[in-house]
Amino acid sequence: MMRDFKGSADEFAVGGAGGVAGNSWPVFRWGGGKEDKYFAKLGKNMISVYETETFSLIDKKSLKVENVVDFSWSPTDPIVALFVPELGGGNQPARVSLVQMPGKEELRQKNLFSISDCKMYWQSNGDYLAVKADRYTKTKKSTYTGFELFRIKERDIPIEVLELDNKNDKIIAFAWEPKGHRFAVIHGDNPRPDVSFYSMRSTHNLGRVAKLTTLKGKQANALFWSPGGRFIVLAGLKGFNGQLEFFNVDELETMATAEHFMATDVEWDPTGRYVATSVTSVHEMENGFNIWSFNGKLLYRILKDHFFQVNE
Repeated sequence: MMRDFKGSADEFAVGGAGGVAGNSWPVFRWGGGKEDKYFAKLGKNMISVYETETFSLIDKKSLKVENVVDFSWSPTDPIVALFVPELGGGNQPARVSLVQMPGKEELRQKNLFSISDCKMYWQSNGDYLAVKADRYTKTKKSTYTGFELFRIKERDIPIEVLELDNKNDKIIAFAWEPKGHRFAVIHGDNPRPDVSFYSMRSTHNLGRVAKLTTLKGKQANALFWSPGGRFIVLAGLKGFNGQLEFFNVDELETMATAEHFMATDVEWDPTGRYVATSVTSVHEMENGFNIWSFNGKLLYRILKDHFFQVNE
């Protein structure tokens, strides 16, 4: 054993059990990159960052950040994105900061006003960070959503603000294209929301985000990109009864539509050639899995009682 971490229940509890607004799992989060140099833990008014070589705190002290409630590592670099909520009834705006390790240098900061909630999504290469910001309207009786898009690898880390055509649309799902420059958003009202695709590198303007297309009225609540990009499965899981649409984002066309009744999970194989959909034992009926080609052709169907998980 290299190190034993001890503390009160509040320091390690997750969900509603305690901690900093109920810490989210995992309590310890590993930094990105091949070297596995750092991992970190959220604490009260601080983020504790440890070196994996010695399992000791960087500079023997935590990073002090008043009222921090969440953080997320870049998948490829020792950069932490952290979120501090709005305080003092709006007198102190919320903010997202990017901090470089091990020097704890703040690379970029963005103040966010009238924020009710915030979620951070890194692109797999660490090229971009999308911050989904839910904001209160002037009356504070409702909220609307926009995105702050950070171009991490560009000079001075420019930030773009993206609002949907109807900014009052509810955001149901968001997903970056792996290793690519595109992302998809499911937005609108159930049971038939819209799905929009955007690119951070449009052919007409490399430095601006651009909408590629919007698919209207889809029975989808989850997005599953192929590991190689280009192809995506728009899935209607659980309450949507397993509706599937196999979509080619390069050509902006649907390759196939299908159904795996009561499907709960979707998993691509690492090559991007096959997709598995499954019904786990959350349901008592139809347990098992299907294997599909990347373009939506059903290859295998296996029913198996008390089925729990498929992993490719």
